[in-house]
Amino acid sequence: MVRIYVEGGGRGQDLRTRCREGFRKLIQSAGFENKTFKIIACGSRNKAFSYFCNALKSTTGADFIILLVDSEDQVSDTTKPWAHLRARDDWEKPKAAKNENAHLMVQVMESWFYADKEGLAEFYGDGFHVKSLSSNIDIEVIPKDDILAGLEKATKNTTKREYDKGEISFKILACLDPAKIRQQLPSAKRFFDTLQTVTAQK
Repeated sequence: MVRIYVEGGGRGQDLRTRCREGFRKLIQSAGFENKTFKIIACGSRNKAFSYFCNALKSTTGADFIILLVDSEDQVSDTTKPWAHLRARDDWEKPKAAKNENAHLMVQVMESWFYADKEGLAEFYGDGFHVKSLSSNIDIEVIPKDDILAGLEKATKNTTKREYDKGEISFKILACLDPAKIRQQLPSAKRFFDTLQTVTAQK
């Protein structure tokens, strides 16, 4: 079993449930069986790190523990997440952790939406303005504020209303094509590749 401690769902139990479901559906769509992984929605990034550290201490080795959080900023080397987390958040890598235990959504979860603009447009329907989203094909360098501002502009004239982090974000996540995310974001590819490697060993 792979246990994934994810940042998200910080506004209450209902939202954490929706966060779990959004990530579960996305990962399942990527070809992973439910029995091979478990999503733990932790709320804030600090809580995600805390729960992750506690899980590492208590695991018997039967489970593989993963931390999945927003990078919040550009990452110089996505293969070295602990260096970024140490510099930005002052998080020390737990002794039991390896590089493969930490994964970043660069720069935020919503960056993954930009990898599947077709899916995003289908979700919102009439009124969605795809040209409001950055056309930069290097999605991971688009600043967090630009990612969110683009989503707000692109969705403001839709019947689902202007994008807001919360319930709708996890509904969108569940509808995305993981193959496109994997293809366009190196950090996401690293995450899915790790899942593939670890679940094959279980």
